[in-house]
Amino acid sequence: IKSRCVKLTQFNAIKWNFLDDSIDVKEFAEQFTLLDHYLFCSIPLSELINKVWTNKELCNEHAPNVTKTIRAFNTTAAWVVSSIATTIRKKQRISIIEKFIELAHLLIKLKNYNGSMSIMAGINSTSSRKLKSTWKHIDEEYILKNDQLKHIFSSSANFSNYRKIINEELKYLKTSKIAKKNP
Repeated sequence: IKSRCVKLTQFNAIKWNFLDDSIDVKEFAEQFTLLDHYLFCSIPLSELINKVWTNKELCNEHAPNVTKTIRAFNTTAAWVVSSIATTIRKKQRISIIEKFIELAHLLIKLKNYNGSMSIMAGINSTSSRKLKSTWKHIDEEYILKNDQLKHIFSSSANFSNYRKIINEELKYLKTSKIAKKNP
């Protein structure tokens, strides 16, 4: 995507220090999206039959790529929680939360809903939300972005807001020039 790539191979985002200002959040979002794309493209349709990934005894054998994608989602959410919870200084914790909110927002712009939802799962986890004195100092711009993202990923009405957005994206893809060129 750009001349310098963020090293995110095999979802090793956990090793990335979110306080490191030398890495651009936009570039990170782009690389994160490429990695999510790779994970999703590796899932053959046969792994989606009968929700076999929900069976602990069968998932690794019959749905290894779905299992890998789920594991990546959970690892990302845990990385976000850990990054926030283990930062001792409040000013740095505020900066980390704001960067994660910005990352989740950029992922939405890149149509990486899975990535954004994994970041939001960490940001809005019980552990992260307990830091009330930190959240009081988050800039209003980021609070609004967080609220917008929480609205998108709200579990109310069986994730109806999220499903509506995905359905709109699918309608667009079906009618776009891209879909017409590649039937």
